[in-house]
Amino acid sequence: MKALKKSTIVIGILSVIYVVSSIVFSHTGLSYRMWVSALGGLLTLMVFPLLLLVVAGVWLFRKLPIHRMIKVLIGVLAAGAYACWLYFAVLLLAFSTNTEKKLTDDLLIVNYGFLDPYYAYYKPFGLILRLPTELTDEDREAFLEEKYHTDFCAAGEALLVSEEHPDIMVSAYVSNMEFQDNYVEAVAGKYLAEAMESLGIDRNYYIDKDNMGRAGWLYMELKGEEDVPQFAEDASKIIQYTMEKSDFWKAQRGVLCFYAGEEEQRITGSLPFGKLNQWDTVQADYYLDTEQIAERVSERYQKQRDFLAELEADRLARQESMQNVATWDSGISSETGSFAENAASGEQVNEVERAALAVYDTVLASEGYICQICYNAKGNLYLDLGRRPVGEPEDKSVGGSYQFILTYDRVSKNGACQLFVLNKVHLSEDGVNDGTAILDIYAVETATGNVIASGKQSWEDVGSKAYREATGE
Repeated sequence: MKALKKSTIVIGILSVIYVVSSIVFSHTGLSYRMWVSALGGLLTLMVFPLLLLVVAGVWLFRKLPIHRMIKVLIGVLAAGAYACWLYFAVLLLAFSTNTEKKLTDDLLIVNYGFLDPYYAYYKPFGLILRLPTELTDEDREAFLEEKYHTDFCAAGEALLVSEEHPDIMVSAYVSNMEFQDNYVEAVAGKYLAEAMESLGIDRNYYIDKDNMGRAGWLYMELKGEEDVPQFAEDASKIIQYTMEKSDFWKAQRGVLCFYAGEEEQRITGSLPFGKLNQWDTVQADYYLDTEQIAERVSERYQKQRDFLAELEADRLARQESMQNVATWDSGISSETGSFAENAASGEQVNEVERAALAVYDTVLASEGYICQICYNAKGNLYLDLGRRPVGEPEDKSVGGSYQFILTYDRVSKNGACQLFVLNKVHLSEDGVNDGTAILDIYAVETATGNVIASGKQSWEDVGSKAYREATGE
C-alpha cells in the first residue's frame, strides 16, 4: 500500500509539472517534443486517474464497514467509469498529440492539423523541448549533403547547386512530412542530353516536369515499333556515355525514359541504369547489349499498345451504352417532365461538372489524359481519366495497372472555389484497388473559372501560396 501511495504521489507530481509547464510554454514559443507530450498525456490522463482509483478502492475495502457485495458493486461501477473515461482519454490524447518527424539533425516538422493539416518547423532544444523556426536554405543544404555526401550551396529561392555539378539547379522541398529532391533526375538529364549532342543522335526529347515546375526525367522519342532496333543502339550509346562521365551512378539509379505517340495513344517506358533497385528486372550491364535493350523496349511497346487497344474498346462500349441510356431517359422525360422538376438540382451538378471539365481542359488534356464524366453509387462526380500499365520510372508496383481519376472533393472553406483531387489508383492483375496516391489537388474559382494547382501530394501537404489565397485554407 505504501508503494502504491508513493507511486501515486510521484505520478501526480509529474502530471502537475507537465500540465503547468505546457501552459507556461504555450506563451513562450517553447513546446515539448512529441514523445514527451505523448508520455505526459499518458501519465496525466490514464495512469494517474487509475492509480487514484486503485488507492481509493483499497481504502474502501479496508476501512469502510459495509457489506462485501456492496464493495464489489462499487468496484465494478468504478471500473466501468474508468473504462468510459479511458475511451475519451484516448481520443483526447490522439487529437492533442501532434505528429512530429525529423527532417535533419537540426530540423523537425510538426503537423498541427488532424483533418486540416498545418505544418510548423522546430529546432530541437535539448532532449525534451523544441523551438519554433523556419525552413531555410541551410536546412535544405544539410539534407542534400547528408543524402549525397557532397557540398551544396543556395542558388535562389529553394534552389541549390552542388560542388560536383555547379551548373545544375536542384530543388529540395518538403512533401508528406519528408524532404524530397530532384538531384538525381537533374544530373541524369544533364548527361543524357549532353550525350545526344556529343554523339550526334538526332532524336526529339524533353525534360518532364511535375505540377510545381520541378524538372524530372528525360524522355527520348521512339518513332514507332519499326524504330526499336535503331533506338536500342542510340540508347546503349547514350547510357554508356552517361555512366562513363561520372561515378555518381555507382550509388544512384538513373533512368532514360522514352515515348511514342501523342495524347491518348501515347506509349512510354524507361531504361534504368546505375545502381539498380529491387524492382528492376535487368542485369546491371544490360545496356551494353542492344538486343537486351530492344527486347525490353519492344515488350513495353507491345504491352502498352495492346492495353490502349483494350481501353479504346471499353470506351466505345461505354459510350454506346450511355447513348442507349440517354435515348431511353429522353423518351421518359418527354412524357413526365422530370427534367423540368429537377432543374434546380441540375444547376448545382452542372456547376461542379463545369469546374471538373475546367481542370481537365486547363491542365490534364495537355498531359494526355482521356476524359469521361462519371458518378459513383452515392451520386458524387468524378472524371475517369484512363488507365495505363505499370512501367513508368516513378511506379513502385511491378504488376497490374494504374487508373487516374479526378474526384470532386468539396467547396473550399471560404466558399469561393470547388476542390478536386487527382488520384492515381493501382489495380492488381485481378482489377482490385490495392493503393491510391494523390498526384495533386486543384481549386477552381467559381467566379472566374480559373484553375489553381495546389502542388499537394498528400492531405498533410501545405498547398501553394496561390491555392491558399484562393481557398482560404
